[in-house]
Amino acid sequence: MLFSLAENYKEELNVFCLHRDLSQKEIDGLGKFIAQKCHGKLNAINMGEKYSDMQSTIPHISIEAYFRLDAVHMLPDSVDRFLYLDCDLIVNGDITEFYHQSFDGNLIVACPDLGIVNEDYLNNLKQRDFHFADGHIYFNSGVILFNAEKIRHTFTIEDIHSYVERYKDKLIYMDQDLLNVIYTGKIKYADGNIYNFQSHPYVEIGLDDIREKNIVLVHFCHHVKPWNYRRFSKSKWLFWKYAKNVGGSSKGKYLLFRAFNPICSFIWKNVRELYVKIFDS
Repeated sequence: MLFSLAENYKEELNVFCLHRDLSQKEIDGLGKFIAQKCHGKLNAINMGEKYSDMQSTIPHISIEAYFRLDAVHMLPDSVDRFLYLDCDLIVNGDITEFYHQSFDGNLIVACPDLGIVNEDYLNNLKQRDFHFADGHIYFNSGVILFNAEKIRHTFTIEDIHSYVERYKDKLIYMDQDLLNVIYTGKIKYADGNIYNFQSHPYVEIGLDDIREKNIVLVHFCHHVKPWNYRRFSKSKWLFWKYAKNVGGSSKGKYLLFRAFNPICSFIWKNVRELYVKIFDS
């Protein structure tokens, strides 16, 4: 993700990594990578035991996801805006305009969650005592532009934690549910088909489609991740377009992907056709 971001955003990157158990060796290695490959610098912030009492309700998402709730108050006051990006996405176009856009008085810019039936899911949350502003559209938390300066004057970190205490036993999509209720009514919505295209096994897209539709951010939000070369996915070609040039062991993994993907593609195609025939009959 960081390498693809650097390839498509030419300004210097100021990367903040909120963590709880990275070793100094890992931090130094990441910092070196960002300096050499991503024309940027790393700022590592140890969050200690924060949110250790929270639950991970989704197996492939870790407790660290909750850290973005505190991000505004953990970063220096000199940071007036910042872009949060999930690690399981690829930046495939210039995000300069997106990053520097006006907030139009709102606290965040986010994209509607295209993978959830919005009305049904919102009704589910409302039954759990979540309160949303009229016209609220449930957004995906993988891409969020934060109006840090205004948020600091709107919420204290204690305010954020009060939301956590109120809803922590009612969450389905973890911190994403919390972010939706915290920022409801104060959201500027961006086009999710461009700035947070959610790719999963049932919504596939190839390189040609990505280019034709001018998709800037592709989010591999399903538990089937593109770096698992044994699982077929048309969208994986976008991931490996960047990953093969990262360095380290990426070249070898790319060759394994090139070897396995045609086989997996053949098996998947035939199994799917057989499945359709069985259920159509």
